Amino acid sequence: MHELFVFGYALSAPFLAEVDDRLDARADRVSTPRCALRAQRIEVVWASWCDLILTIDGTYRYYGDSLSTPQIATILAIPPHTTPPPIFFGRRDSTGLLGFILPPPHDLITIFPPPEETFDGKPLVATYSLSRADWRITAINFTSTKFAYATLQPRKSDSNYGFTIAVPSVSHFERTVLSQLINPKASPLSTTIDNVRKMYSKNTTFPPQLSCSNAATVTLVNGEGTLYTLPADTRFPRAAGRGLVNDAEDSDLSDTEQPDQELHTVKRVPFLEETHIVKVAAGGLYTAAVSTDGELFLWGQTQSGVDGELSVLRDGEEGGDEYVRVVEFGEGMRVVDVGIGFGHIVVAVEGGGGERRVFAAGQNKRGELGLGGHGEGVEFVEQFTEVEGLKGRKVNQMTCAGWSSFVVVEAEGE
Repeated sequence: MHELFVFGYALSAPFLAEVDDRLDARADRVSTPRCALRAQRIEVVWASWCDLILTIDGTYRYYGDSLSTPQIATILAIPPHTTPPPIFFGRRDSTGLLGFILPPPHDLITIFPPPEETFDGKPLVATYSLSRADWRITAINFTSTKFAYATLQPRKSDSNYGFTIAVPSVSHFERTVLSQLINPKASPLSTTIDNVRKMYSKNTTFPPQLSCSNAATVTLVNGEGTLYTLPADTRFPRAAGRGLVNDAEDSDLSDTEQPDQELHTVKRVPFLEETHIVKVAAGGLYTAAVSTDGELFLWGQTQSGVDGELSVLRDGEEGGDEYVRVVEFGEGMRVVDVGIGFGHIVVAVEGGGGERRVFAAGQNKRGELGLGGHGEGVEFVEQFTEVEGLKGRKVNQMTCAGWSSFVVVEAEGE
């Protein structure tokens, strides 16, 4: 049996009020973890600052206000227990959900046009069949730019080839990539896709097994657990986890030239080259990665306008990496999950003796850290602090988006 705990921004309060009429839907925060749902199985499959999609015992449910009625109906019509599960995509910190992919055997992609494109008369829901395409779309990520970062892989299941392309906009993605995938007879598909790769991809020939993005960077992890970053905005080099000034072995550019040559270029993060990564999360200008050994690696910086910085990023360690920091939670404690919102981070850890704890740090303006009375009046928490309301609970899933936090735990006594 699962329980869903939520805390943070106004999305949480109306959502809670729907299932518990004792709560005031006008509240703008839930600062203490509150159990909102209890079911045999709960999974958060998408979250942004303005919308949330759950599966409750396999059935899809939508909460939020970014979508129209026809768009919501499309989500609710996804068959229960769909396998493989849909791949949802959108802008987590701005417009919210923009569509989803139904992998084979369904082979469909549904796009919800961004608000700025609907005035052109585009339909609110556009669904395309990919059944004739020789390529699969396995992920679409977004940053704060207009670009869409799509990962393509040959349909042949045992292929280790693939690439991530940076396409100027969602509509451009529809006109170029999708149009050729939908109608491969229009032109030689291999030539078209190769041209697309040459135009929009730099230094990537692998299909990432994991991916995520924040406002300035896309993070990709290959099948061997090696982590790469793709800078979308070179004004924030710390968000990439590595320096962006071209070094001698990669370019003839001098050190005085700007690092814009690295825009949309995929490269390994040097500090993590020998580390096998199994989980990534990103939001705001932060990114976190968890290794097979349960270590947590963190890099980035606070967003503009946020007063404060995480002490682990600000202070660092003597002789440590300039960009990537290792976050420790005590001897014998392993990180099992992590979520990142607009400016906050929530981490679940477990010890060898069965100890289970949750920690949070960062922005707390809307109670998104779940610290309750301990966090009242504190808008930014520099050091990771324990979330007492979740102490001892076994965390199955942790997701943060915008100023909200969602934690699925095993029900007590189960």
